[in-house]
Amino acid sequence: MPVVIKAIPSPMKPNAKQIIVFVVAILAVGFAVYWGTRGDGEVKLKHRVLLVDVTTGELFEADTSERPVILPGTHPDRKENVLLRATKDDATGEWFVRERDRPYVGDLGVDPKAIEPETGKVLTPSDKVRRYVPGKQ
Repeated sequence: MPVVIKAIPSPMKPNAKQIIVFVVAILAVGFAVYWGTRGDGEVKLKHRVLLVDVTTGELFEADTSERPVILPGTHPDRKENVLLRATKDDATGEWFVRERDRPYVGDLGVDPKAIEPETGKVLTPSDKVRRYVPGKQ
């Protein structure tokens, strides 16, 4: 006896609302792919870190394009490990040791005369920022 295959009728036919949702989803995926792949693909990062000497308040800008800064940084003149990351409050113009680095102030083995250890505020910041190249001290 020959086998007859009959098409099974679909229990649901898509209505207009389902078609619109499907088309919008396809367009959204297409837009996401376009948006994610456009451009030259190069990530542009700032290759600098601001540092402060916790004993004098002297400010440094470290170039990290070729070498990373290892904290605490070594002062280029005195060869002491007294440099921690700093940030400037744009609203007040005051300099602070970054909150993440404050716990290390007590481990430096120096008197942190230039900062308030609790708040990290730099009490005597230098007027100009010196250039600092990690590993070239």
